[in-house]
Amino acid sequence: MYVVCDFAKLSTVEEYQVTVANKLKEVDIGVLILNAGTNVMGPFKDIRNDEVERIVNVNAIHVIYMAKTLLP
Repeated sequence: MYVVCDFAKLSTVEEYQVTVANKLKEVDIGVLILNAGTNVMGPFKDIRNDEVERIVNVNAIHVIYMAKTLLP
């Protein structure tokens, strides 16, 4: 079983709960692989603030939020 989700479009724990965790609440999860990543190519000074937020959301926040929503 798998659930497809665009982590770049989620930004709150509640969104993770509704989009992913609620679909898995009856599933006994033996192994959970949280794998997603994104980046912007080019000079650091040219990276826009909204791109930085998207990178941090996808590369770091999603691991924390998914784990928190699936723990219970």
